[in-house]
Amino acid sequence: MGLPSSGGGSLSLVDQESKVQTRPTGWSLESAFALLALALPPALFYGLLSRTTLNLPILDDYNAVLDFLNRWIDCRNWTEKLLWFLSSQLVDVKPFFVRAVALVQYLLLGHVDFRLLTVCSVGLISLLALLLWKMFIPACSNRTLRLVLFLPVSFLLFELQYMTELNVVTTGMQHIAGVLFSFLAIYLLNQNTLRSFTGSCAALVLAIASDGNGFMVIAVGLLILFRTRRFRHAIVFAGISILCVVAYAFHYHRVVATGAIAHPPLYTRLFYVLGFIGSAAGLNYHFLAGGLVLGTLLVAFFVWKVVKGDARRKPLLYDCALFMLLTAVVASSGRSGFGLGQSLAGRYTLYSLVCVCLFWMVMVEDSLVHHPSPLGSGLFLGMLICSAVYSLCWDLTGYSIIHQRNQGLIAAIVSFEHPSGADPNPIPVPKYRFPGPNGVEEGLKLCQDLRTIMNRSIELGIYRPQF
Repeated sequence: MGLPSSGGGSLSLVDQESKVQTRPTGWSLESAFALLALALPPALFYGLLSRTTLNLPILDDYNAVLDFLNRWIDCRNWTEKLLWFLSSQLVDVKPFFVRAVALVQYLLLGHVDFRLLTVCSVGLISLLALLLWKMFIPACSNRTLRLVLFLPVSFLLFELQYMTELNVVTTGMQHIAGVLFSFLAIYLLNQNTLRSFTGSCAALVLAIASDGNGFMVIAVGLLILFRTRRFRHAIVFAGISILCVVAYAFHYHRVVATGAIAHPPLYTRLFYVLGFIGSAAGLNYHFLAGGLVLGTLLVAFFVWKVVKGDARRKPLLYDCALFMLLTAVVASSGRSGFGLGQSLAGRYTLYSLVCVCLFWMVMVEDSLVHHPSPLGSGLFLGMLICSAVYSLCWDLTGYSIIHQRNQGLIAAIVSFEHPSGADPNPIPVPKYRFPGPNGVEEGLKLCQDLRTIMNRSIELGIYRPQF
């Protein structure tokens, strides 16, 4: 998607930007109203999350945060601590970023507070929105027009469909931070200055530290540098990439997932890629056809635009789309064995929503070339209404799901902290999660592991009981 191509008969870049330079406006009453409308989705989003945030570990938080800190404290010196930080992994990934944030919090406070970690995690959504704003029709000098046209992006990002990433600290920091830092690296590489290149290298390291998908930035980044003939920068970028690979590979062991088909057919992997990219329409596992249709439309749209030559004239958004496609392909190679339904998992929905945002941003750039004020067009009104209704529905649905899950979590932790004779071996998670998908034996082991991790964290003062 980021490959340069030519398109005959198209407007030059200078011609396009001259058309986009609509009547400049400063801050006006219209701009203030547009900014207020733009702030409504994040206000509702963060307001609902503030009512559901708990100081409780959930799912991967036990291993990625509590167990990591338990063992970090047990290390005898700083050399062992560093080696533990570099070698420890969660299933088949190394969540360096979330562990670094949790470690800083522990060193500052003397314990971890999952409410503060959640604030850090969901706050990254605002940074991602700000970065997309920087990418959004930068040649348009009409601030009011730009704010209004950005409304669908605000509605799509700030909603609760991907609630798995919003109230589970580990998942949130992994995927949200991974997309944020990956896009930041791509954005800075496209600026073509020494200062921005230095920042892009730092963003690359943070992207890989956040999520293994950050390795896809290496391919996209080298493509950008070779495309712009910055060969010296490419050598430095490749060198830093190699160091990241070495650090990630240090004591890394591949985890073979239980219950997955070892070698799924090629068409399954292809459909998985499409479902991954279109998972925003998958209704959290419930509508596979919707995910496949949306994914097909998005991929076809970007391929069509690349063939037309748009990627050569304004490559930034297409470089971001290429990163998303590569991420989907890598996800399919490791997860498609679980079935196509896995492509619609809530932790992937953020990627799909960002793909839809990229689609809208490309459409707006194209529209402004021919229509300096497209606010009255059916395309804008349709996108605005659909994104607003979509956001509101998922805010209500997601809030309900989080609230119900919180009730089960609170009941489990209260039983764990105050055991009774009727339940001599309580666990700090809802019992409906066990014995789990892989049998009773594994479920019982997970129960014991969680109980051991929680007890050890309380004993060391890392986690303080809440009830």
